[in-house]
Amino acid sequence: MLFADDSERLSLISSGSTSKLAARGLSQQELIERSWERCREAGLSPSDQPDLDYVSQVELRQERERLDVIRRIARAELDLLYGQIAGTRFAVALANENGLIMDARADQDFKRVARERNIRLGSLWRESLQGTNALGTCALARHPVLVHAGEHYLDRYKTLTCAAAPVFDPAGRIIAILDASSDSCPRPPHTLALVNFSAKTIEMGYFRDHYQDQLILSFHSRREYRYTVSAGLIALDTSGQLLAANRQALFILDGMQLAEGNHFNDIFTTPFGTVIDRVLAEGEVMVADHVGSHYFLTIENTNRLQTTHTLQPQPGEDPSPTLGEDNSEVATARSGVSTAQDPCHGSRFVANDPHLIERLKYLTNAVKRSLPILITGETGTGKEVFAKHIHQTSGRAGNFVPVNCGAIPENLVEAELFGYVDGAYTGSRKGGADGLFHQAHGGTIFLDELGELPLASQVKLLRVLDTRRYRPVGGAQDVKVDIQLVAATNANLQQAVQMGAFRSDLFYRLSTISIQLPNIRERSDFVDLAEYILAKVDPGVRLTRCGLDELLQHDWPGNIRELRNFLTRMVVLNDGEKITRKEVQATFEMADLIGIPEPHRQPPADPASSPSPERPAAASSTPESGQSTHLARQRLLAERIQRACVQHLYNVSKVAREVGVSRSTVYKYLKQTR
Repeated sequence: MLFADDSERLSLISSGSTSKLAARGLSQQELIERSWERCREAGLSPSDQPDLDYVSQVELRQERERLDVIRRIARAELDLLYGQIAGTRFAVALANENGLIMDARADQDFKRVARERNIRLGSLWRESLQGTNALGTCALARHPVLVHAGEHYLDRYKTLTCAAAPVFDPAGRIIAILDASSDSCPRPPHTLALVNFSAKTIEMGYFRDHYQDQLILSFHSRREYRYTVSAGLIALDTSGQLLAANRQALFILDGMQLAEGNHFNDIFTTPFGTVIDRVLAEGEVMVADHVGSHYFLTIENTNRLQTTHTLQPQPGEDPSPTLGEDNSEVATARSGVSTAQDPCHGSRFVANDPHLIERLKYLTNAVKRSLPILITGETGTGKEVFAKHIHQTSGRAGNFVPVNCGAIPENLVEAELFGYVDGAYTGSRKGGADGLFHQAHGGTIFLDELGELPLASQVKLLRVLDTRRYRPVGGAQDVKVDIQLVAATNANLQQAVQMGAFRSDLFYRLSTISIQLPNIRERSDFVDLAEYILAKVDPGVRLTRCGLDELLQHDWPGNIRELRNFLTRMVVLNDGEKITRKEVQATFEMADLIGIPEPHRQPPADPASSPSPERPAAASSTPESGQSTHLARQRLLAERIQRACVQHLYNVSKVAREVGVSRSTVYKYLKQTR
C-alpha cells in the first residue's frame, strides 16, 4: 500500500502537508502536491462521490471529428501501446486537451472496472470535479504524470494506477493526452515511460503530417537518433524560412533564434543552399550551429525542391534525358541522335516532359553514393522501367533483381530476401539457399509493392540500409552486401505509417530521395510516348494528327500499360499503315462492345503530386463516369453497325469494312439484336 492506512492519507490531505510524499521517494511528488492543493481550493473532499461526467454522443462525435487528424495518427501508436501492456489489466485511452476520452482499448479483465470508474468513451476527467487523476492533472500541469493508488485525491479512485502524457501541436498547445490505467496494486515501473514515448511519437507524427508540404529538417548530435523521438524537427519553406520547431528541437538548440520567420542561416553556419545540395547528393550532412555544436542532419520532403534547388549535372551529362518507354527491347527514343550522344542510351523511359526531367536531375549523384531511392506513382506509370533506368545510370556491373513484395508469402519473405542456412526451417533445401539480396550484390535490387512488406521484414530492411549487412535466416554471421536499392509503391506510405502498417523510421530513411511519376494523361510528352510505343508494336504503322488527338481525349487511368495494350489491339484490328481518328474510335468501341473493363484512376500516393496550376488535373475516371462512357460508346457503335447493315443488305464483310471493326464484332452485334 502507498500509505500505512487510510487515516494517514486523509491526515495528509486535510492538513495540507504533503512533504512526506518526498520522503517516500515517489516520483513527481511536486505534481501531486500541487494537484492536491488545487483540489482543496476547489472545495473537494476525499469522500466525495461526484456524478460521472461525460458528454452526449453528439458532442463526442463532434469532438472526434474536430480531432480526426490526431486520432488517425495516434491510432497505430494506441494499438502498439496496448499491445505492449496487454494482459496486465490495463486500459489505454486517447483524450482531448481537456481530458475527454475519444478512443480507448481495454483488457477483457479490466473492462468491468473501467466502466465502474468511468474510463469509457465520452467521459470527462476534469481535475476540478474528479480530483487528482492522470488525465485531468496532466491537462493542467502540461507534463507527464503518474498517479498511483492513494495519490488520487478521491477515495473512489485509490484502487487505480494511471499514467498520462500530453501531445503538443507545433504551436506548443496540448492537442491530445495519452493515458494508461490499471487496477493493479504494485506501482508499474515502466508504464509512464512507455506512455510518454508513445505520446512523443504521436507528436512527431502530427508535426510531420502538419508540415507535409514543407521541408522538414531532422537532426541530432548522434546519427542513429535522427529517426527517433529524440530528434529535433524544424519545418522550413523552400527558401529556408523557419515555420515551426518541435519541442526537442527547442531543447537541443536552446538559445538559438528559432522564432517563426527566422532563416536557416540564423541557426546553422553552413549556408542553406549548400546543405540542400549536399543532402540531395549524400542523404545527410553534418552542420554546426552558431554556438559550435555539431549535428547530423537530413531533410524530409525533398520532392518540394524539384523546382527550386537541384544539383548541377556532372561534366559530360545531358541534363535533359529524352527516352521512350515500353516493355520490349532496349532502344533509343530520339531519332537522329547517336547512341554516343545519348546519355540514356539503353534506357526504356520517355522523359520529354519538363516536370519529369526536373525529377531526374539529381539521380546520377544519388546512385553514385548508393542512396536508396523511392519511386511512387499510379499503377502502370512505368516504375519498374524507371528502376531499370536507375540501374543503368549507376553503371553497376551486377544484376538488376526485381522483387514483387506482394507476391511472396509472408512467412517466406525473409528467406526469399536474405536466404537461409542448412536446417533453418522444416522443408528448407539441404545446404541452404542464397537470397535475392545476394543475387543483387554489386547491382540493383528493386522492391516493388514495398507497402506489402511485413513489419518484421521492414526492421531487417532498415538494418540493411543502415549497415549494408544482412543475416540469412537461421544464420549466425552477417553477410556484407553492396547494392543500389530502389523501392516502389502505388500506396500512400504516409497513411500506412499513421495506420501502423509501415514503419516510420523506414519510410523516412527511404524518402530522402523520392521520385513521383506522373500519370501519362498529365504528361506533356504524351504524343512522344504514344508514337514510341506504337513504333515498338509495329514500326510500319503511324498515327495521324487526328488519331493522336483522339487518343488525347481518353483519360488513360491504366497509364502506360493501358496505352500499350490499346495500341497493340489497334494494330491487330487494322491492316493499314496509317491510323486515323476513325480507327482509334473503332478500337475504343470494339473494346466497349466485347466488355474490356476500363481501369479506374487511383488517387495519387503522395499529396505533393497534385496537379499544379500550370498543369491542370485530368478529368476523373470514377466508376460512374466510366460506366456512362462505356454505354455511350456501345450505343454509338450499335447505331453505326445498324446503318451499315441496312446500307449493305447485311453483308458482314462490307459492314465490317465500313464501320472499321472485325467480322466477329458484327456477328456479335447481330446475335445480340436477334
